[in-house]
Amino acid sequence: MSHSRRGRKAGELSLTDRKTQVGRSVATEREKRRLAKMNEAYQDLRCTLPEQYRGCDTKLDLLRGAVEYIRHLQKCLTNDYEGTSAERVGYVQSFTHIIYNE
Repeated sequence: MSHSRRGRKAGELSLTDRKTQVGRSVATEREKRRLAKMNEAYQDLRCTLPEQYRGCDTKLDLLRGAVEYIRHLQKCLTNDYEGTSAERVGYVQSFTHIIYNE
């Protein structure tokens, strides 16, 4: 077997290299979990939004649709909305039901 300058066998990692490798592995797993949670949150948002606000298949379109829907709900709560007060309350109640009963 051949040895390197530092007395390790060829192909062996130094202690520092092994720690780095383990650290990267831990970081990779943590990132996978983070991405899975983010994807789950996007899916929850997609299921919560009315169909006309879901956009296309991209996450950016989904977020834009959510912003548009929030603006629509804000408009429903102001005088800009031409519906009756009872209709505005109905929108708020249905949206509140969606949020809290998931």
